[in-house]
Formats: sequence, structure tokens, C-alpha cells
Amino acid sequence: MPESEPTPFPIALACPRCHQQHVDEGEWATRVHRKHKCVPGPFGPGCGAVWQPADAPTVGVMRSFQIDDMLHTPDSRGPH
Repeated sequence: MPESEPTPFPIALACPRCHQQHVDEGEWATRVHRKHKCVPGPFGPGCGAVWQPADAPTVGVMRSFQIDDMLHTPDSRGPH
């Protein structure tokens, strides 16, 4: 029996070189992969950097600013 491929872990990614947000779309949103490439898109021109954010497969998703704001405000105690 063939071993099934792991489901990619959804994570908000930013390029480690230029800090542009990275969102996997189309085929890359479901294709199992570990490395990501910073390419031109709606978030900027891209710098061409290739990086591997984790040992497990990941998929770049849109960053949730609402959650981010809640977790990073000075008086925040995290989500309630």
C-alpha cells in the first residue's frame, strides 16, 4: 500500500530576505512542498529567495491581522 503524502501545515509566511508576505495559490496551495520561493505577486516584486520554514510540508496562507493585533498589543493577554 503506498504511503499517503502528509497534509501541508498552513502558516503565514514572509520571505526571510525581503519580508514580503508569501501566499501559496493554485496548485501550490495543495501540493506537498517544504521550500518556498519569493516571487512577484500582489504583495510586492519578490526577491527570488528560496527558503524552507520548517522540516514538515507547509503552505503559505493569508496573515490574519485581527489575530496578530490581538496577540501583539502591549496590554493583551492573548485571545479570550
